[in-house]
Amino acid sequence: MVQICPDKSTSLVVLPGRPDIMQQAKLNNAKETRMRIIVLFNLHKDVAPDAYEAWAKGTDMPTVRGLPSVAGFEVSATTGLFGSDARPPYQYIEVIDVADMDQFGQDISTAEMQRIAAEFQTFADGPIFITTRNLDA
Repeated sequence: MVQICPDKSTSLVVLPGRPDIMQQAKLNNAKETRMRIIVLFNLHKDVAPDAYEAWAKGTDMPTVRGLPSVAGFEVSATTGLFGSDARPPYQYIEVIDVADMDQFGQDISTAEMQRIAAEFQTFADGPIFITTRNLDA
């Protein structure tokens, strides 16, 4: 569920089944609402990577890419840390390029997207949603 403050300067994203996780996104201004959201996560211990990846390719990626507010959506599996033999701290990274945050709020409030978000939570263990702003903007 997304809640937008009356002045539209801030929105809160509440993930289904996880009311304790709220991410705050500052909108740049009325003219520039483009935002990149980076999601870092590991899978729950009982989830096989093949099962998650099949769901991501068959359900999550085509659905999110089809949202009117989304300019781009990529999901990557991490493979290592450059210049190190250490394991990466996260197994997967999602990058969501949002063209219009107001529309995104509406898009992710639909029953279909609430179902997708709930399914995502069955795979992802404590995902971290990071909102960003482009320094060139």
